[in-house]
Amino acid sequence: MNNNAINALLSCKTPKDIQACINAGSDINTLDSFGRNILFYCKNPRMIDTLVKAGIDFNHADNYGHNVLFNQRNPHILKKLIDSGVDIHHKNGLGQTCLCSLADNISCCKTLINAGINVNNVDKCGRTILFYVKNHSIFDLMVQAGCDINHRDNQGHGIFEICYSLGDFKAKMLIRHISMKDSSPVIFNYLNSESLQIMDLLQKKNLNFTISDNCQVYLSANENEMSSFFSELKKKTDISNTHFRHIVLRGYDLREDIETIKWFIRNDIKMDKKQLEQHIRHDEICKYIAEHEKKKLSEIMKQTISLMPVKRRL
Repeated sequence: MNNNAINALLSCKTPKDIQACINAGSDINTLDSFGRNILFYCKNPRMIDTLVKAGIDFNHADNYGHNVLFNQRNPHILKKLIDSGVDIHHKNGLGQTCLCSLADNISCCKTLINAGINVNNVDKCGRTILFYVKNHSIFDLMVQAGCDINHRDNQGHGIFEICYSLGDFKAKMLIRHISMKDSSPVIFNYLNSESLQIMDLLQKKNLNFTISDNCQVYLSANENEMSSFFSELKKKTDISNTHFRHIVLRGYDLREDIETIKWFIRNDIKMDKKQLEQHIRHDEICKYIAEHEKKKLSEIMKQTISLMPVKRRL
């Protein structure tokens, strides 16, 4: 590794300067501490031509397994590098192409698509670019370019499994491209007050959905809103076996509040055991759960007895 040699080449302003360095004995394939040659830092199209003609390794991969396209955020330089022969289909150690690294830059994405990059490339996790895109326009661009919105990764997870970090974004993308959705169920890993509207839309389109057992819920602490939300949710799907992993109520700290937790218990809304175990009044919660289950069992027994035929004496 020779950072001084790299710096000397970087100081060149024109192709003539590059050629002068080469004539003076500079090795254009010298690598810096990141394992990168001068081409990784070149911002002048004419200098790229000079370096390629001089024999630079334009398909060299750095210490991260990236070739020069992965870090190039200028669409004009990106196109020049591709036209110069840099492999557009090169993959890093994760099985990702440069499209994944540039997924937040729509101009570069368009350049790569026009150059023929595979938008359905699958990485080692079994994921395509749509699993990583966080921009509406770029998501639409990838779909228009033929990226499969129904693809599932190695864990069987689909793109539209709505999670906490990208919940709103993925929900909007689902609504926008719902006509392309296949019959596989949409799995909700995250719920808020807007989720019911998405479920309504799915039902109108005769599309299935399910609530994951690790689902997170984010609502206000208003009892009327909670009651309305869970009442509607129970009408749309069975949550009797769902243990909500994390329930967040705006304005409330459930680690100290117990009345809200009792409300969940009374309404047969199960919470994750770990969340309850972390509560400062865990013992009291366990006692309340036991009393509630005992009461439910008693009611079931009463109903059963009332339905039994009565034997009359002769």
